[in-house]
Amino acid sequence: MKTANVFLVVSLALNAAACSGQRTDLRGEPDGGAKSNSPAATVAPVQSAEVPKPALNLDEPKAKEVAPKAKEIAAPKAKVNVNAPIAIKRLVVSRGVENREPIAAAETFSIQDGTRLYAFVEVDNPSLEETEINVSFETPDGRSRGAIPLHVGPGARWRTWAQTRFADVEGTWTVSVRDAKGVLLCQTMFEMAGS
Repeated sequence: MKTANVFLVVSLALNAAACSGQRTDLRGEPDGGAKSNSPAATVAPVQSAEVPKPALNLDEPKAKEVAPKAKEIAAPKAKVNVNAPIAIKRLVVSRGVENREPIAAAETFSIQDGTRLYAFVEVDNPSLEETEINVSFETPDGRSRGAIPLHVGPGARWRTWAQTRFADVEGTWTVSVRDAKGVLLCQTMFEMAGS
């Protein structure tokens, strides 16, 4: 306890000098004591002793301060009408999308130019209800590279797109668009050429 009091006196002396704008100069004395030129406080000699451990471990977060899980902070998902009557007006495979329109659209792509492709979809949504579509890129042997869910907002004409970075197999690929219930709405095919 005596060590803690000595530490407190030294800290108060240094803080008082710092707050007063005066310079504090501590020099060691031959007898092991310390001398302060600051008039704010007298500094007592400090013996080497073990500093007590703080009661609160500052390295561990408090239970209240733990970051919330991702699903706790995620925005609530918009209600979608799985029965919304939608139709696909346009399905185009391209190298990119700019200003909500496909760029470098084609039916044949070279693997050497890259394996990232976009499936641009224009949806006719006459009911203006929010819904969802799923786009999948299917390899030449029929395996799906996963269904990508896309939101369709409350507009009569809704443009959206999905992308893949893995169109890396030569042959005829298929892009399929399904509604929120899984009903196939539209398909298109494209070629991936090797060299």
